[in-house]
Amino acid sequence: MKTDTYSMQIFNIISFNLTYMSDRANLIRLFEAINWLDKKRWEHNGPWPMDDVVLRNDLTNSQKILIHWLGYIYDRTKNADVVWKKVTEPITKLVKDYCAGNYERVEDLIDKYLLINGKGFGFAADDESVRRTLILLEDYNRNIIEFIVSKLNILNKNFPNNVGRGITYALYTLSYDEVGKLKRDDYENKREYLNKIVESKRIILNDDNKFIEGFKQKSKLWHKRVWAALRDYKKSPLLKNVFEDGIEDEEAKEIWRNKFTIDQLELPGDLHNIYFYKICFKPLIEDLSDEFKFKNSDPAPSVIREVYNKLIEKGIINKFDFYPEQFDVSVDFSPMMCEREMKFVCNEICIFGKSGGHKNICRPIESYNGTLENTCYAAYRLCGYVVKCENKNNCPIRNGKFAGLCKGIQ
Repeated sequence: MKTDTYSMQIFNIISFNLTYMSDRANLIRLFEAINWLDKKRWEHNGPWPMDDVVLRNDLTNSQKILIHWLGYIYDRTKNADVVWKKVTEPITKLVKDYCAGNYERVEDLIDKYLLINGKGFGFAADDESVRRTLILLEDYNRNIIEFIVSKLNILNKNFPNNVGRGITYALYTLSYDEVGKLKRDDYENKREYLNKIVESKRIILNDDNKFIEGFKQKSKLWHKRVWAALRDYKKSPLLKNVFEDGIEDEEAKEIWRNKFTIDQLELPGDLHNIYFYKICFKPLIEDLSDEFKFKNSDPAPSVIREVYNKLIEKGIINKFDFYPEQFDVSVDFSPMMCEREMKFVCNEICIFGKSGGHKNICRPIESYNGTLENTCYAAYRLCGYVVKCENKNNCPIRNGKFAGLCKGIQ
């Protein structure tokens, strides 16, 4: 009887360890899948409202980045494509006048280009973020790249392993910190109060010691639009070159490239990110919670960062095999797959479903035709990305490598 009990205990221990190893292996498979999709995301050459701006010869690199930065201020609560199509042209005109000094007050530029019958493109707080940004950048020759560069040396000297978060703090202070919630009706009534906030941010940004102390206090701050913009400056095929070409100081350029590496980027935390996290990622790590030390109430970006850091620490993955920001591919994946809540989509098309989806979304190479000739149909069907088919027999989608990672709709 004792032998049977002992055998059962050994069996339970072995079963637990095998399940634990399987959970971790599935987690690694999910990371590999996200990495694959994210690479397709940045190979995709689909149209974007900023394309025309980036290619214009009458704008400097800094002006292009400022247009992008101000555009992101309005990029919330609405369809991103709609927002960018609406704001890109007026913001471009505003930036040209601003950088040329063709104004008496920043408010005049906002009234001229961003307000229509007293109403803006977004919330009153967004207009205030633009106003504050333009006022504070006057101390940096109205050049947002110069502003960022001014912080690189300070951060590299004091926080060499945390340059990315330091730049996030600088940009957050520049445009968002303490803007609060404003109603357009009382916007003018609070002008004196808002001006005091602007001046308090000026002191922090223009005094190295105060900037360092401020960052120590807010080193873990998170802001979706700040991380999204920085992601574009590090990864967008167009904007990455625009930003780096705008850095005149070679030492600062090296810091930007080598000390602010892409693994420091955080997941912005869009609603689509969170939906995908809950339906696919979270179930995989629930049995590993003791190892990764997270709470159910912890936000998705911080949990993914915790898991990533632990896997790096244990030597299970390399630094750039996968990194947290790549989960932002769910912005395109989740609406096409997860949020449709159809059993057929989950089980027969999704690459994380029971079948791996390859039989239904990965056509035989010889069957490509028409406008999608030589196109990776899996990337197109899953996320809308138009990229070239790798034409390899070891394609992870074609081989169903990621099948069974998500239970989907039961």
